[in-house]
Amino acid sequence: MVSYRIAPVVMDGRRGRQAQRSPLRWLALALLCACYSNEPEVRQTMPDPIADVAGQDLYERGIRLARQGDLLRGEQYIEAALERGFPRDRALPALLRICIAGSRYNDALRHAEPYLRQHPDRYQLRTLVASIHLGLGNVEEAQEHLEAVVAGAPNEAPAYYLIGMLHREEHGDPITADPYLRRYLELAPHGVHAAEVRSIVAQRQPIQRIDRVIDGAPPEAETGTEPPPETEVVQ
Repeated sequence: MVSYRIAPVVMDGRRGRQAQRSPLRWLALALLCACYSNEPEVRQTMPDPIADVAGQDLYERGIRLARQGDLLRGEQYIEAALERGFPRDRALPALLRICIAGSRYNDALRHAEPYLRQHPDRYQLRTLVASIHLGLGNVEEAQEHLEAVVAGAPNEAPAYYLIGMLHREEHGDPITADPYLRRYLELAPHGVHAAEVRSIVAQRQPIQRIDRVIDGAPPEAETGTEPPPETEVVQ
């Protein structure tokens, strides 16, 4: 059992009071405490437990940890695998899944954007990065990435959906959004967002008819049909 001992009070028999320490003793104690508090901490160097582990093994351990729910350690092991020479293009999808699963979106960008600067034509990755920026409220960065995608990969359907909704929701510009959303439907008529986009496009059609009338277009131009030519009645 731990005991806490209290030092006895030293009494001066002649004066019947506590003996006082001299100022010099207090100064010595203060200096002694200062010396110990400023003494550098001696740390024992511990061996690196993964120093001799190959990059492939580190990557596989990281994947196992992530699947077990230990996302942070999983990411650390995969980053260690990269330091051992494991290919970044193979590790990056796993790193992004781990970071997104843990809602660490800035960490996902930290992994993805340096790779994109070296490989600007990875358009699916660029679309994913754009969606992360949108989730973080970085509208300008998202738009820059999406414009690069639709310019370089005109068949990347998710990019058309994202940039269309960006113009519609963030900029309040349904007119600019409309052709992007229509292009999404052309590329992905049964896509995840197809029903939503059809509803948006359908809402725009009456407005477009009104716009045509205001611009002076004939009513027939709405459907792309022309009235039949007049025929001369032969008597």
